[in-house]
Amino acid sequence: LGLSVSENNFFGSGKRVSFGINTTNSVKAANFSYLDPYFTVDGVSRGFSVFARKTDFDEDDLSDYIIDESGASVTFGYPINQISRLQFTFGYTHTKLTAGDEVALEILRFSELYGEKFNTYFFSPSWSRSTLNRGQFPTKGWGQNLSLEIATPLSDLSYYKLSYRSNSYFPLDDNHEYVFRIRNEWRWGDGYGDTDRLPFYEHYFAGGLGSVRGYRGSSLGPKSTPTDGDDPSAFGGNVLIETGVELIY
Repeated sequence: LGLSVSENNFFGSGKRVSFGINTTNSVKAANFSYLDPYFTVDGVSRGFSVFARKTDFDEDDLSDYIIDESGASVTFGYPINQISRLQFTFGYTHTKLTAGDEVALEILRFSELYGEKFNTYFFSPSWSRSTLNRGQFPTKGWGQNLSLEIATPLSDLSYYKLSYRSNSYFPLDDNHEYVFRIRNEWRWGDGYGDTDRLPFYEHYFAGGLGSVRGYRGSSLGPKSTPTDGDDPSAFGGNVLIETGVELIY
């Protein structure tokens, strides 16, 4: 059950406001965001967002643990030109891990080494460029995004995540009824300083609609080591490489 509202011209002010809540067997979440796209006359944008999310992975038969997160962030955007933009985000996230009796060995070792409560202060610069002919269901052009997220040394865990995503669309006829699409998603993360790995709750997964069709969502990747003799479940990893080609008609 969920409800979300998004308004790009809130009460005629030109500001973008959105909020949403949803609940499933495994996820309870709420979020709110605000963006002023013309914070300055030069087109610099400023926004902020807050969220709270609780995920019970046991409900999806993935693993026996719960991740409870809440946080807030502030974002500034700067237009380089009509098709390129820089964005800088500063944020804070509080994460609480609750491990059950049948949790994977990798998670038990992680909690023994680093604890079960983490405060993360992060900085995330990103660059985006788009020549897509429209925002929804494009049929021509190239959109790409490069971003870096760094958990600062003030955080309980220090790590970084680098990601690149691109989508290219090539119409095969004048009416754009048939379109050839190439998509790429490359992600890499790791720990630094006193943290020797990417936290497991930041791992990458593949599978599902929009990823690798024919597989359950988040089912592809390295497997965990169960403590109860059951079959291993998807544990994710610190590297994700996806490339796909599609014919859209």
